[in-house]
Amino acid sequence: MSKVPGRFLETERWDPVTSSNSDPVTLEEVQWRKVFPLLNLFHAARMSYRLRVLIPAFMAVCCFQSGVEFLGEADTARLPKSLDSGLVPSEPLKLLFNGSSIVQTLAGFVWGGLSGERALDAPSVAGFGLGLVLLSFFGVAISRSMATEFCRSTRTGPVAAVRCSIRHWNEQIVLLITMTVVAGLVVAPLLVLKLVGSSGWLASAGIFWVPLNLLVVFTLLACLVIFVGGLISIPAIGTDSCSGTDAFSRGVNYFLSHKTRTVSCLIIVSLLSQFCFMATRILFHVSGGIIQNCLPVSSSSAATADASVAAFSGPAMSMSEWIIARIPEAVQLSVFLCGLTITYVLLRLTEDAVRISEIDGAVITRSRRNSAP
Repeated sequence: MSKVPGRFLETERWDPVTSSNSDPVTLEEVQWRKVFPLLNLFHAARMSYRLRVLIPAFMAVCCFQSGVEFLGEADTARLPKSLDSGLVPSEPLKLLFNGSSIVQTLAGFVWGGLSGERALDAPSVAGFGLGLVLLSFFGVAISRSMATEFCRSTRTGPVAAVRCSIRHWNEQIVLLITMTVVAGLVVAPLLVLKLVGSSGWLASAGIFWVPLNLLVVFTLLACLVIFVGGLISIPAIGTDSCSGTDAFSRGVNYFLSHKTRTVSCLIIVSLLSQFCFMATRILFHVSGGIIQNCLPVSSSSAATADASVAAFSGPAMSMSEWIIARIPEAVQLSVFLCGLTITYVLLRLTEDAVRISEIDGAVITRSRRNSAP
């Protein structure tokens, strides 16, 4: 039988039922954290309660609080008056600003300094610098522990993480200097404007109000980019061993390229850290009440047994009360830095299109092993 060009005979027709693979397919598991990457932030909150992450966070909180008390800077982050004017809902903002953690103190200092509601005296500037140094040093250690477990499923203890942060001390100094210089260049026009406007003639000329408002808005947005980019650059040093300038450029670039995702992740991480802080604080209140009611406590040791209850109520605290009061703050900082590390990892996976095995210095480690004699 001859074939006709351009036509198929009855025996040569393709049957989709008999020709295709009809084997059944069973869906056994859905990896929800890959389908919805923001769920990794909740996973980070769960991992932040481990001792290898809590110990560096506790050390950072104790050093910061001791330094603040030594400098006499008792005014930590509080909701600025300009944000509590009634134009916007203040309750969500209070969750982000009200508190004594390092990040909240730094955010309150930046906003208070720009708005003029906070005096830039020596204790405030020294407390701000101390917060930056401690956040950078212990943030690198915490991000190292978090990244090794999240990316390679390996554990890095607190001692090894702190050693890693010590090895990268020069990158941290370069990062802080870069942030300071860039922030100074951004804020410099406002300082010049304040000096020029002190005479009063600039305020009387209403034609300058529009460009001045645009200048102030640009300065605020630029400071926001610098602050968020600096936060993201901390896990860049701890995770990928970047240099200071490279880490800062990555943080700013990732934020500007993925503004919505970055802001969403930071809001979720901030709310999670604040929730964990309040939950831990309530837990210690309840535990102190149970100890006081169930155990026979003498009058001489009543103050010690009730330390977890009195730790948040009175200004004069013993050493045990002071330590107990720092535990919820350590949990808050741990959750925030772990979530910040996961935010950096997600942004790098999106921006650089790399595999998760290439993060956390895996390529550098392999190249060093191959070059070793």
